[in-house]
Amino acid sequence: MTSYQVYEILKVTPIELTSKIPTKFRKIIEENRDTEYRFQLEEPFNEKDLKEETIIILGLIYRDFLSDPEEREDLQLKDTNAIKKIEEEMKQKYDMENVFNKQSNTNYGWKKSKFRK
Repeated sequence: MTSYQVYEILKVTPIELTSKIPTKFRKIIEENRDTEYRFQLEEPFNEKDLKEETIIILGLIYRDFLSDPEEREDLQLKDTNAIKKIEEEMKQKYDMENVFNKQSNTNYGWKKSKFRK
């Protein structure tokens, strides 16, 4: 579905923009689209009409093929920082030391047994 939406959007994109996208990349999109899926593109289209994956792919197409070098570098830096932030959050959340410390401090709603010291 996602490839089909991207394909349909690229079909109505001006040639001066699509010509900046490598032919091999466009061919991959075309070959991987679901030909059974129907997506009615009405202009102007709204982001809410698109799948999240479609928006991400269109963003990557813009960043990697359509933006100027300075903007591309800025967007890549923002993406790298966002990924680092997510990785750090996951590292803290799933750090083995923290997992065991949290478990030892939690009684999961059980009352202390009068037999425990």
